[in-house]
Amino acid sequence: MEIRQQSQFPHIERFKEVFDIDDKTIFAWDEIIYSNYNLPNHLIIHERTHHEQQRHYGLEYWLENYIKDPEFRLKMELQAYVHQIKFVSDRNEKTKLRMECARNLSSSLYSNLINYEQAYKKLL
Repeated sequence: MEIRQQSQFPHIERFKEVFDIDDKTIFAWDEIIYSNYNLPNHLIIHERTHHEQQRHYGLEYWLENYIKDPEFRLKMELQAYVHQIKFVSDRNEKTKLRMECARNLSSSLYSNLINYEQAYKKLL
């Protein structure tokens, strides 16, 4: 697995047009993770889930639908967040992570796809 700087993500400008991107935003694309920071294992699991999705749907299909289709994006992110949460074994840490993931999923980062309560319930 390769990790590169966020600025090297080839579609960053397209994402900036649609999403609230900052220097902490992580991207997964074509078997590479783009991040400005070291990632804990649970976040690597999240990003690897996106790589699996991209292999399943095809890179271009995944990209276009992720950007343009909120329902597709929600489906992809829910799957990645569930895998991320399942990776953590400690019950207290798992609860904290679930809350953090629900906050992220309900934020402007994903164009406010879902509210916090809905996200929290779906992240089981």
